[in-house]
Amino acid sequence: LQRAMGSRVVHKGPVGAGQATKAVNQVACAGIAQAVTEAVSFARALGLPLEKVLEVVGSGAAGSWFMTQRGKNFIGDHYPPGFKLALHLKDLRICHDMARALGGKLPLSDATIPHYEALVQQGHGDEDIDTRWTNWVGLVTRKPVTEDFAPVLPWLGVMWWGLASGRWILSHHRDWFEAALPRGLNGLALLGRWSLSFYMLHQPVLIGILLLVMAVR
Repeated sequence: LQRAMGSRVVHKGPVGAGQATKAVNQVACAGIAQAVTEAVSFARALGLPLEKVLEVVGSGAAGSWFMTQRGKNFIGDHYPPGFKLALHLKDLRICHDMARALGGKLPLSDATIPHYEALVQQGHGDEDIDTRWTNWVGLVTRKPVTEDFAPVLPWLGVMWWGLASGRWILSHHRDWFEAALPRGLNGLALLGRWSLSFYMLHQPVLIGILLLVMAVR
């Protein structure tokens, strides 16, 4: 099922090993984001050409996926939604508790948490972790142009799981789809076959109804 969603599946151990690996990733991302965005702010303060600075610095020891992939966002001062600040804050708190249970500390993550908390209190929790609001703390967020973009990742994940499940069922249990539907579900089958058409149709219909209501009022 997982191979239907991605080309690389790595088994790291018993149940919980994947979750622990995700925690490691979040700790690393916090440090990298803090360092890169702080460096970008420093370069701007020095009046350096940001595009050339990122090209040079990114090709050396300071280079990273974050610098390469998000560098164009800094250059264009445009920050499309990626990962919500509040979600990263939630993850870092979990990492803090995990480290404390082991008798250890995560100094860099612990230093990042207060910055995140302050930004959430200012109303930036739903924004991305890498926009200009957080440049001053070495992290960075901007609200998406429309709220329609906010739930893309969770719903896209649900869609991928649905596609993967459908492919698995077609490969192993095609007979499930060949059985006759109960008469009461025929309407749902029609909606399923023409779901995109119905979705595209409902937009102008809904707008027309709203315009009619406004005209009547």
